[in-house]
Amino acid sequence: MSWQEVAVNHRRALHRIPELGFCESRTSDYLFSALTEIGLEPKRLTETGMIADITGERPGKCVALRSDIDALPLAEQTGLSFASQHPLAMHACGHDGHMAMLLTCAARLVQDRSFAGTVRLLLQPSEEQPPGGAAPMIERGCLDGVDEIYGMHVWPQYPVGTVGIRAGVMMAFSDKFRITVHGRGGHGSEPAGTQDAVVIASQIVANLQTIVSRRISAFEPAVLTCGTIHSGVNFNIIAEDAEITGTVRTLSGSVQNIIENDMREIVEHTAKSYGAQALLEYERSYPAGTQIGEYSRGGPISGRNHNHIAPVGS
Repeated sequence: MSWQEVAVNHRRALHRIPELGFCESRTSDYLFSALTEIGLEPKRLTETGMIADITGERPGKCVALRSDIDALPLAEQTGLSFASQHPLAMHACGHDGHMAMLLTCAARLVQDRSFAGTVRLLLQPSEEQPPGGAAPMIERGCLDGVDEIYGMHVWPQYPVGTVGIRAGVMMAFSDKFRITVHGRGGHGSEPAGTQDAVVIASQIVANLQTIVSRRISAFEPAVLTCGTIHSGVNFNIIAEDAEITGTVRTLSGSVQNIIENDMREIVEHTAKSYGAQALLEYERSYPAGTQIGEYSRGGPISGRNHNHIAPVGS
């Protein structure tokens, strides 16, 4: 069996059993068994997270390779023969591929230990639900003795067989927010005297979009997305309350601060202009991820335009 076939088989097996953060019991058992079968001694650091060391023939550094293991709360509708067996979970973000690649890499290294040092495999739970599973893994020693650590993420926009890398920030700060609007409801035929939460929430959404387009430099990547808006109970009743949720992605702490501060002003003053009240709850989740290297020292960072894209093996 080729290494590609090994990776495909692992990926399809894991794709069938997706599980949400901190509930990856079947996934964890699969990983533990797969590592044990190739001669390793995996160690569980959390209920579902684990590490395993592969020692080379010569002394050297300890290099960690990391993969996430959780899935997303989505219903799969692909019709694939290896589709999710769990109706409310799916590997839609590629973590099944990450695990498959790490297991295949482990098998390859076990077969040929001519490398120097130690390779530590990190299998981290709950990446999709900040603060996530990295912190408890670190607290229980997953990085003890590690000199360097590497992670990767599948990126379908790139051709098969290529790798995108860059110096500096690679992945954005990932924040989420919740806005609650409280106005005054009434009958749909008599809007006078009401504070329509639907109108106010809609205006807040529109005003928030001016932050990136008019308050952030064009050379600073930033995204502000309102993902949900919920309000009202019936077609002919003016809504009293509304809720907006969304995410903010930035690549620098200074831009992150500007956006959060501006959001608070816009939310508060937009609601106030209608005689209503609104509250912003802003949660800073994962910090920006970095990759340190000497591949490039160039221009503005773009999520789709990494500084170096090379065929594997080049």
